[in-house]
Amino acid sequence: METKVKLLIILFALMLSGLANAGERFLGQVKPFKGPNSNSKEVGSTISFITESHIPGTTVNLVFYYTYSTPDGEWDDGVSLDFPNGVFVNNASVCTQTGNEQLPYNGETGDGVVVTWGNINGGSGLGGLRSSGQFSVNVTISEDFTGPMSVEWYIAGDGFGASPNFNSGSIVLPQALDYDLAIVDFKPKLVILGADYVPVVSVRNVGIHEISSFTVNVLVPEFDYNQTISITTTIVANEVVQIEFPSYLPMVEGTYVATATITGGGGENEDNNELVVSGLVSPLAEAYAINGINLSYNEIDLSNGETVNVGTVDYFPWQMAEEFDGNNIYRINHDASFGTVDPDGTFHQLGIMTGVPGYPSGLAYNWETGVMYVVVQNEDTNHSHFCTLNKETYELTEIAESTSLILGMDFANNGYLYAVSFQNELIKFDPVTSEISIVGPLGIDILYPQDVSFDVETGLLYTIASGDYFSVFGTYDLNTGAFSQITDMNGVYYYTLVITKNPNDYYPVTFNVDMSPASFLDVNTDEVFVSGSMNDWTEPGDNQEYVLTKAENSMIYSATYNLKPGSYSYKYYVNNGWSGAEWSDSYPNRNFEVVDTDLTINDMWGNQTTSVNEMEFRVEIFPNPASSVITIVAEKEILDIRIIDMLGRTVHSQLVNSNSSIVNLDRLSSGLHIVYIATNEGMITRKLQIIK
Repeated sequence: METKVKLLIILFALMLSGLANAGERFLGQVKPFKGPNSNSKEVGSTISFITESHIPGTTVNLVFYYTYSTPDGEWDDGVSLDFPNGVFVNNASVCTQTGNEQLPYNGETGDGVVVTWGNINGGSGLGGLRSSGQFSVNVTISEDFTGPMSVEWYIAGDGFGASPNFNSGSIVLPQALDYDLAIVDFKPKLVILGADYVPVVSVRNVGIHEISSFTVNVLVPEFDYNQTISITTTIVANEVVQIEFPSYLPMVEGTYVATATITGGGGENEDNNELVVSGLVSPLAEAYAINGINLSYNEIDLSNGETVNVGTVDYFPWQMAEEFDGNNIYRINHDASFGTVDPDGTFHQLGIMTGVPGYPSGLAYNWETGVMYVVVQNEDTNHSHFCTLNKETYELTEIAESTSLILGMDFANNGYLYAVSFQNELIKFDPVTSEISIVGPLGIDILYPQDVSFDVETGLLYTIASGDYFSVFGTYDLNTGAFSQITDMNGVYYYTLVITKNPNDYYPVTFNVDMSPASFLDVNTDEVFVSGSMNDWTEPGDNQEYVLTKAENSMIYSATYNLKPGSYSYKYYVNNGWSGAEWSDSYPNRNFEVVDTDLTINDMWGNQTTSVNEMEFRVEIFPNPASSVITIVAEKEILDIRIIDMLGRTVHSQLVNSNSSIVNLDRLSSGLHIVYIATNEGMITRKLQIIK
């Protein structure tokens, strides 16, 4: 395993180094040797300010952006910044915080010093920096320092067989105006058809003095939308406020242009008082994946793995993972850039993730808490770092470290985060306790960065897994870790996979069927299935997900599925195949409708008239949420109780034979559970949230 890990680090670094095209990376090409070359080399890299202005008398992180560029393969050895007197350097980050390689900060501090990173003399022939990214320098600006701040920069190349090459220049940071407001962000750009459009405008005080009164207007002609909000809250220098506008429901897909405008507030610079964005109203496919060979963006059918090309993606930066939060598809790239994605694969960068160095490889959204998680690989330690992401500042906060090399990850319905590792294991992470555990082996030998995505409708964790000369589409078992193949992807390596189903759009529907009339049924060997329009009439026996579970001391068989609102038809079957139906096709199917609430269906085998949607007696569970114990009270006698977690596992069962019962939760884990309560009149279910 140690040999494999070393190889995988090389392969992972290769993917991020830009030394080979996607096909060569897939075949496992390693980093080429850099030997003497008679051709002259040229450094085209530059440095620019991300920070927009400075305020005298403040201590601030000045943020810079290093743009890697060369016409013929030169790599960079060192970087320097020469600050003017009156600017005291306190410390600096590595250069870059987000790029593929990093140059160490050499430690210079003081007033008006030259700050250096790496080998500023150049000429190593090996290079240390060859991908773009941001870095920062913490400075204290003297109160006497006024006017523009001019910083001289210098970049030394590695020479590569010739005399060291370099590039240099100067950048200027203006002093902030006395009073100035700026619109720095305007969301959303993508609106899912049928979802609310809620404009959010971010306004920053980029001036020196506080401002306490101004108005913001949002105009969208295509929606006939024109709203103005007055702000009377004081905003100090560098503070950002987010202003949420009333919602609107677009009913037609297409493009739109939205304009946000500031008025009032004493702004001295009118150029930043308005921001115009182009947006899109569009439906989403159920899943998308990036083809790493032809750089296409594809819709993917989860039932069979078939893909349809709907767009393209850029070669650089490399796309690492995508995630959906109910409003947007988000993407992280190898250079730590973070942004949203249109249905055609177009990427809109929101910012650069900072705070934890390394390569981001996984992205997951916790639907229960609304927190986005990122896993970052540390090339020096070969460890993975689980982090939370602030989607406003793009700051990463580490919450746990794993010795496994974590790749794709996603949250399941049970509240846990699941991830695959280069060690061929499925990993489970508890976001509450930060506990990391191994579920089990994958059963396949993966060799490349790859994504996973959880389907809230079926409860399955999907992936397009790639290894040595293979690529397959399938699912991982959350109980064992084992991979189950759906189809062969014919050696095509896919970077990302994202499922765009919103858990809030689905409602638990519990099927209860009393099998007492089925005198032929052998409870020890026979299986009872449900099939219908909710599972595309899957043939009984083809998918064990649709096997119903027998309640103790009862002939009631049950199962719960997450379904969208709509009308459905269904029927029950015994054992594999269509021949075991409760009645022939000449009779109508059973029917039910999901509106906007959880549903319990109670049927009797072979009786077409007994299907009901709600129990006619009261059942209560309290407290809920609960941590240690619950009490269940019903108007009818309770026969037994079963508690099922969101992976479908029975985690607690007990006989009752009374109208009430106390259940101890000490051995149960945090997360959403379904409580099955069996009575003589049928089975009823209730949601239970356990919080510890």
